[in-house]
Amino acid sequence: NLLRSGISILLYTLPVLVYGHYALFAQFLIMFALCGWLFVRYPFGGWSHGMFHLVLTFLPYLVLTGAMKLESSQLRIALAAMTCDGN
Repeated sequence: NLLRSGISILLYTLPVLVYGHYALFAQFLIMFALCGWLFVRYPFGGWSHGMFHLVLTFLPYLVLTGAMKLESSQLRIALAAMTCDGN
């Protein structure tokens, strides 16, 4: 189970690495490593599961950060900025 989880996490974050966003990839790895530690070691007893989910709250932020860095997103971001400038 742990090997399959590790492979799925690697495949999930691999595009970030391929696009050269190394700092973002490191943030993903740190977050998933902390989640893995909480899941495997269960250091806080019954609270570990809740802490695991609290750490996972960073996942949407990291995913959206990666999506905003894509070249295909830049035109849409610029268009949204032009239409929302208050005029």
